[in-house]
Amino acid sequence: MLPTVKVYSTEQQARGVVAKLVERGFAESDLVVLTPGFDADTAVKAAIDDERLPFDYGQVCRDQLQQGKSIVGVEEPFGRGQAIVNVLNSGDPLDIEMPEIRRQSPAPLSDFLGLPLLSGKAPTTRMISFDNQRSFGYRLLSSNPAPLSALFRMPLLKGGPGNTSFGFPLLKKGPGNTSFGFPLLTKRRSA
Repeated sequence: MLPTVKVYSTEQQARGVVAKLVERGFAESDLVVLTPGFDADTAVKAAIDDERLPFDYGQVCRDQLQQGKSIVGVEEPFGRGQAIVNVLNSGDPLDIEMPEIRRQSPAPLSDFLGLPLLSGKAPTTRMISFDNQRSFGYRLLSSNPAPLSALFRMPLLKGGPGNTSFGFPLLKKGPGNTSFGFPLLTKRRSA
C-alpha cells in the first residue's frame, strides 16, 4: 500500500504527530520522518530505498526539505486509514499535493488487505516468443501429406481407394451385401 505523506511547516509539528502515532501503536521505524536537519537528497533516497516512501514522491519531498519543511509519512494498515489521516491532519499540515500514483500491483488482494508478500524478489518468469515455423527442432507446417510416416521413414500403405480403411482390408465384396463389414443374412428376391 502507499503511505500517506504530510508536510509540516515546523519540525515541532512533525514531532507532535509522530508522538501521537507512537501512542497509537506505531513504531518509529514504521514511520517516515524527514526533517530539515538532514541532507535532503540522502534522506529522501534512503526512504525510497527502504520502500517507505514512493519514488514518485521523491522530488516533492526533496523540494520541501530544502525549504525547511518537515515530512511525516505512514503506511496505513487495513481498516485504520481514516484514523491515521485524522492524526496526521491534527498537526496542521500544509496543503501540498503529492503526485498521484497509479500502480498495477502484482498482488492486489495482498495489497488491499495489507498483507506482506511472500517474496520481495523480482519475478524470474518471462514471456517467450513462439516460433510458428519450428517446434522442438521440427518444422510445424509441412507440404507432405503424411509427415509422420516420412519422419519415421515408414512406407505408405497403398491399396487403392475403397479396399482399405486405416490400413486394414475391408470385408466388402460388392455393393449392398455387407453392413458395417459384416455379410447380410438376407438375399435379394428374384423378380
